[in-house]
Amino acid sequence: MINGPVLLLVNGHPTSGKTRLAEYLGRELRWPVVSKDAIKERLFDFFGPGTRERSRQLGRASVEILFAQVEALLQAGGSQIVDSPLRPEHEDARVTRLQQTYGCSAVQIILTGQKAALYGRYRARAFSPDRHHGHREQEFLDEIEDRLGSLHPALHVPTELIAVDTTDFSKVNYGEILGRVRATAGLD
Repeated sequence: MINGPVLLLVNGHPTSGKTRLAEYLGRELRWPVVSKDAIKERLFDFFGPGTRERSRQLGRASVEILFAQVEALLQAGGSQIVDSPLRPEHEDARVTRLQQTYGCSAVQIILTGQKAALYGRYRARAFSPDRHHGHREQEFLDEIEDRLGSLHPALHVPTELIAVDTTDFSKVNYGEILGRVRATAGLD
């Protein structure tokens, strides 16, 4: 059983289904979702997409804004969902500090999948008219294919860890994941 606010971290490679799962859990739990991509797309709209390096800079700025929002919600005692590809070398210290400062507990959902499935979805998304043009994902196809060949690392912080294989979205049981989150967070 968890006491205090819950920081639900939805983590994994691009196109592993982080946003889809985070939005579902947000609706069901009635918790706010703080999303790196949503922030980055607002920055693209304001500053323009620019170059590949600009996209990386806005990505880093998005993470800074994301964690400022996370901290503000924790200051108010609110549980929340973070939708972002979090990496131990960048976010372990931040999440640990938030846990120590605000007495929050973390539950981490790490989404995995087979490289071919993730890359196929990434490629389709890169050329989709529905994807924000600022992401410039068409330019990263070779780079992302290499990255998708390895597991996206989970954060190395005190968390309950739930691993979900999203190779085939039709086999992902969102209700079961919700049940595991509820049980882990003591919400049942």
